[in-house]
Amino acid sequence: MLWGFAFGAFPVGFQVWIVRAAPDQAEGASGLLVAAFQTAIATGAIGGGLLVDHVGALGGPLFAVVAMTLGALLTLRHGPRNSAPIPSSQPGAETA
Repeated sequence: MLWGFAFGAFPVGFQVWIVRAAPDQAEGASGLLVAAFQTAIATGAIGGGLLVDHVGALGGPLFAVVAMTLGALLTLRHGPRNSAPIPSSQPGAETA
């Protein structure tokens, strides 16, 4: 259910963002957004098909594991380094 809600809100959020970013060019910006989505879908389909052709049925899951591992390593290596505590927003709260 959460996945369905997030997936359903994703295109709507992008559409709202693009209209706010270019309010006087909303139609053109919306067209570019649709073209970008279609290009991403086509590229993923072609890449996935080539991966399955060359590696086999385990190519997709293998690629996902490698991509998630690299993403996690990059995040750990280059992620935020600020370890300062978040100040309390409650009135009268003392800071240490």
